[in-house]
Amino acid sequence: MPLPRHDRFEAVARLSAGWYWETDSIHRLVQVVAAPLAGRHASEEAMGLTRWDQPGADSDSQRWAAHRATLARREPFQDFAIRQADPRGRMRHLLLSGEPVFGPDGRFNGYRGVGHDVTAHREAEQALNASESQLAAIIDAARDAIITVDGYHNIVVFNEFAAGLFGCRRTDALSSPLVRLLPECAGAIAAADGQTGIAVRARAMTALRGNGVAFPVEASISHIQVTGRGMYLLILRDMTARAAADKERTTLETQLRESQKMEALGTMAGGIAHDFNNIVAAILGNAALARERAGDAVAVAACIEEIHKAGLRARDMVQRILSFSRRQPAVFACQPLQPVVEETVQLLRATLPPSLRITHRAARTPLMVKADASQISQVIMNLGTNAWQALGSQAGHIRILLDRQGSQARLQVCDDGCGMDTDTVQRILSRSSPPSPRAKAPAWAAGA
Repeated sequence: MPLPRHDRFEAVARLSAGWYWETDSIHRLVQVVAAPLAGRHASEEAMGLTRWDQPGADSDSQRWAAHRATLARREPFQDFAIRQADPRGRMRHLLLSGEPVFGPDGRFNGYRGVGHDVTAHREAEQALNASESQLAAIIDAARDAIITVDGYHNIVVFNEFAAGLFGCRRTDALSSPLVRLLPECAGAIAAADGQTGIAVRARAMTALRGNGVAFPVEASISHIQVTGRGMYLLILRDMTARAAADKERTTLETQLRESQKMEALGTMAGGIAHDFNNIVAAILGNAALARERAGDAVAVAACIEEIHKAGLRARDMVQRILSFSRRQPAVFACQPLQPVVEETVQLLRATLPPSLRITHRAARTPLMVKADASQISQVIMNLGTNAWQALGSQAGHIRILLDRQGSQARLQVCDDGCGMDTDTVQRILSRSSPPSPRAKAPAWAAGA
């Protein structure tokens, strides 16, 4: 036998997820039929009160004013959201829907409707929004570029660091193809397709900034699932600084190897110089004996004197090589510069081909300097040898000039050779002041 109509109504109300309510013509709550699991949403104190006058009601006056205007027009309403504290003081989120009720004579009797408690849904929504905000903050705080692309390789996530790294705005990057910023991405993403975890780890790639400038990056790529959609997560690290550090380290390693070679060369030169020193000692000894036996033979004595001077210079150079190989400091002494230059010019004339004309002009007054005589002589010898190499097989003229420039002594070695190109001159003079125009000669030897 079917239930009476009133019993059927109460059964439906109890089995529903919400509750049924009625108000009178002045909108006072007069009836509530709630499901047992829906909880108490209208205490006895609330009966006979309007919604906006009930204990714990939402205090948003503007929303209540708009709702009361709807009621005054006798219009139905759907999912009107209110916040109301329950008897234990916990704030609940409720959705109300209602329609006006009229009697047989058309007279307005009040409203009836249903309500739903959506507190759990709203709290879950708020928690999800807070979680998404925290995740977005974490992603933006990361010190690597984090980019997510969809199955079509269009950008859907682009964090703040990525915007700074690529030099473009986030709004410009979103929805744009990743290949615009990472031309090599297609093959790398294909390698990650269908795999779990990090499929591509720390792969070196070339990326493009917003202005088209290429720079190195290191990319790790993972295939992820987001709400049932397959996406790709890319974590990019700028390798510009590391590449510069690697280049610097390679340069330092090369310099270290060259230093080790020079050290080995110095050791070898020290051994050779030690043996050569014995030969020079024999030359000097025999030159001294020959000078004693030459007697009054002026021409022979002059030649022997040149041999003796050359031997002394050779001994000094051997000592310099030995000092270099043993890392001994040079010996600086106050001495006139003219005799050192004159003796070196004599050695140059005896060493270089006769097709080269060597002229020497020096100041008459002594030019006192504090220097190592062997080093000065070596510099002049190097410049003279380089001048000869610059002239080649042709005849030429080498001029060695020594004069006073203020409180300094100025030594010039000039030749008629091809000289140096501009780049070589700039490289040589990069760490010193450029020479005075008055000191320039027709051509400069590429000397030490």
